Amino acid sequence: MSALIDSYASSNRNNEYITGQGGNLSFGQVFLGQAREIESCWLFLSKYGSTSPTGDGTVKLWLATGDLASTGVPTGSALATSGTLDVSTLTATPTETTFTFTGANKITLTAGLVYVVTFNYSGGGGAHFVSVGIDSSSPTHAGHTAYTTDGTNWSTRTVDTCFGLYATDIGTPGARPCIRAAMRNRRR
Repeated sequence: MSALIDSYASSNRNNEYITGQGGNLSFGQVFLGQAREIESCWLFLSKYGSTSPTGDGTVKLWLATGDLASTGVPTGSALATSGTLDVSTLTATPTETTFTFTGANKITLTAGLVYVVTFNYSGGGGAHFVSVGIDSSSPTHAGHTAYTTDGTNWSTRTVDTCFGLYATDIGTPGARPCIRAAMRNRRR
């Protein structure tokens, strides 16, 4: 069972950033880690342009350098990469599109460290891109957006990316001892 550990609601979307050749190759949200094993992430995606984009998109998790509020950007190599999305299946209507992490890519974050979750797509260009939903008018998430147009040099924007990050549900702290006590009482 999964638990939502951080998000910025898709209902906040009032704008979009395009991803793909000629746009942002990676684009996403900076967030504060919790000591949980990441399972999945949704982003508010749609196709953009007169023709459908082709190729695959992924979500990546990165450790950040800089702070949560304004300067954090990915550093080093991605820590985890999701399964792929055939972007030609996207429609012009923005949709919460889920990406799943499996195997070695199902990593446990460290509480208190700053991370970045990004959508990555290097196809498209010309008249077809993938749009990522954002809030550019009144962003309220504790983090901000980080992006790259060349795959190497990262920048920030004072907008928030619409996203949801899910991790393994570890239950309510302290619940296990209560369950054990209930089982002991039941045996009596």
